[in-house]
Amino acid sequence: MEVSTLHICFVEILVLIQQYLNGDLTYKQGVAIYQKHGDNAALKKLFLQGEDDYSIKKLYSELQAIETRLKANNTNNAFKSFTESKLKGKVNVEILPAHLRDLYHKRIQLIREIALLHSRLPLYPNDTERLAAASKIVDLTEERRIIFTRCDYFMEHGKDHPAYALVEVEPPVTEGISYFEAQYKLKLLRSRKSKLEKNPKRLDDFNQLLEDIKIYKKIVDEHKASV
Repeated sequence: MEVSTLHICFVEILVLIQQYLNGDLTYKQGVAIYQKHGDNAALKKLFLQGEDDYSIKKLYSELQAIETRLKANNTNNAFKSFTESKLKGKVNVEILPAHLRDLYHKRIQLIREIALLHSRLPLYPNDTERLAAASKIVDLTEERRIIFTRCDYFMEHGKDHPAYALVEVEPPVTEGISYFEAQYKLKLLRSRKSKLEKNPKRLDDFNQLLEDIKIYKKIVDEHKASV
């Protein structure tokens, strides 16, 4: 399972348990949580038989125990997994190309921010803020994973990972482009623009597209001014 998935599952389970312990969920909802995350078959059967003083107290204590175990396991295991490279100790920064070297140094900042957010998760005053912090952890973890993936790939293959390698984008050829062809190109580019602007991971592509739009718009505007 990906680290990001581990993190979001941990937070969702923890939030549900805390909601029950705070009295925000019913006994039946608490039983559903234990049925999914508890490991004692006898207790699962007992809780399903109905609500009484003993089952209420026992369910409360069992969910408290699960909460404590989740926090301990997640702190020890998840932190290690999202901070280590597959080729730990084998990334030679000196031979990395400049853009990968910059990314490799950036990883330290990401790891620190992830660790800080992770340590603060139990301290947020409400579920909304906890889930926002968890989402940020997921995003930062994915960014860190990509950095290690690219650096590990370079150390093994001597080139950047093909999924992330820098591609030299040539400016559009506009010489001899007619007014109607420029209009058609503009229509296509503006259609792509609406899709790219919703994808922050393709910021470079979006910026290049804006430059292309300017070029073709200039051709259209110049034609209109000459008519």
